[in-house]
Amino acid sequence: MSTGSIARVLCSLFFLALVAGACRPAGSASPPRLQEELDRAIQEDQDARREDGAYDESFQSFLKKYGEEAVPLFEKLVTDAAETGRADNAHQVVAAVKGLVQLEKERARGVLQRLASSDKAAFSLSREALKGLVELAPENEKVGILASNLRERRDAEAQRWLVDDLMTLGRAEAVPHLKALRPEVSDEKTLRTIDRAISLLQDPSVCTLYQETFREPTRRWGCVYRCAGTVRSRERVADDACPKSIANQEQ
Repeated sequence: MSTGSIARVLCSLFFLALVAGACRPAGSASPPRLQEELDRAIQEDQDARREDGAYDESFQSFLKKYGEEAVPLFEKLVTDAAETGRADNAHQVVAAVKGLVQLEKERARGVLQRLASSDKAAFSLSREALKGLVELAPENEKVGILASNLRERRDAEAQRWLVDDLMTLGRAEAVPHLKALRPEVSDEKTLRTIDRAISLLQDPSVCTLYQETFREPTRRWGCVYRCAGTVRSRERVADDACPKSIANQEQ
């Protein structure tokens, strides 16, 4: 090939590269760059996080900017965690789970299930995927998803976390599952957790008295109650002795 021909070929390739770059949709980025921006957004949110942990403004901006373009990266992060047990990028995996739930909804269930049921992934990451599955599931399937995963777990700490998740869900239909599991559990701490959950989930609309303290300066009682649901404890002040139970709702 002559020098002139080579030059024409190189010029053509350069032109095609320019066209490809010009045609790339606004906001798009290469996979490595996308992952760098995801990591930056996560770090910014961690730096700005309030005491209650409720802060994800930078991550939401990331999702708004890239949308569906971020889905392949999210799927890869979740799949890699499920297949390899890699946990050094746990913050990115957690963000990927949340991103898939928000962007893909029902279409995300398959990849989330792989992480939720993985025997290689750290339980903390499997639990995040499980939470995503529960969030996406129809109302009549939520308890069953958690209860099924709970039955498969043999680690006592993992069992306690999943019982806690059932408590947070706050559904009375979890009680039969917990009663069926109880004879199979030998760890005393886990048994206490199960018993407490059964007691509170029998009627999730009611909180039961956990602690009462007479306050001498005010001559009144301070009452602390345990509850099922997203709000796990409530406090009241009583003129007389604390009621044994209160409605599980804000005053």
